Amino acid sequence: MFPEFGRKAYRAPYGGALVFSCGALHQVAPITRGRRYAFLAFLYSEADATRRKANNARLRDGETLYGGAGDRLIPEAASSDE
Repeated sequence: MFPEFGRKAYRAPYGGALVFSCGALHQVAPITRGRRYAFLAFLYSEADATRRKANNARLRDGETLYGGAGDRLIPEAASSDE
């Protein structure tokens, strides 16, 4: 359910998925039978990755710097970028 947009509940079909922006407020109902799996992926463009690297300068001492190579779908394609 996405409370900002009403009370409609969404249910993915067996083996399906719901995909939505992480910025959307969402509510998940309790599991009454079976299992629920979550795959949390954060998708962004190369321009966004460049912006994330630039934001490293804003991190506090001890916070992990963003490198970029470990979160790419095809890491070997990133080797020429870094």
